[in-house]
Amino acid sequence: MSGGIGFYRAAFHEAFPRSLPVNVSSSLSGDTCTEIVDIGESHAGTDESIPPSPEVALVLKDGTRPKTTNVEEHLSCMAAEIVDATMAAHSSIQHIESIFRDSLVSSDELSSRLLHEGEAIGRVRATLRQSEDRAARLRHELNELNTHIEVLRDQVTSRESVIACLEAEKSESVLRVASLEEIIEKGQTERLEQLSIELESLCLDLKGLL
Repeated sequence: MSGGIGFYRAAFHEAFPRSLPVNVSSSLSGDTCTEIVDIGESHAGTDESIPPSPEVALVLKDGTRPKTTNVEEHLSCMAAEIVDATMAAHSSIQHIESIFRDSLVSSDELSSRLLHEGEAIGRVRATLRQSEDRAARLRHELNELNTHIEVLRDQVTSRESVIACLEAEKSESVLRVASLEEIIEKGQTERLEQLSIELESLCLDLKGLL
């Protein structure tokens, strides 16, 4: 803001010279002042100029009067207020620009964070796909194991049937052996009795020979 208040004062001095026509009511630009009323000596119908820094009554729109009745001072005050308002606006603009730059930095950080999170999500998805492939392989192996278990169960059932048959044959063989043993015992007993009878007969024959 080069020039500051002095710049605005020079501009207002150029636009509003110190000598104003007599008995002239002038409307000032802006919303602050509505009219300038001459309170000095009347010079109607003449071309004379009022003295420098005329004393006038400034009437504001709200019906109040400013602290000063000097037009130049009032315009200088207005210029100072405009400069202050402009500086405040410039400060606000700088603050907004700072916020905007911060938001841009925040946006860049957010974009970078989103990029990193996207990469992390991609890695997680890749790991998930690998896990799904491994789970599919495990399911296939499990199905093969279930099939093999079913085959083993069939073999076990068949072997149990064979074992049952063997047990039955074993029981039958035991019965046969018992029967044979009984027959043998009975045959041996009869044979022994017959041998005993024959021995007794031989003994009698020997006694008769003696």
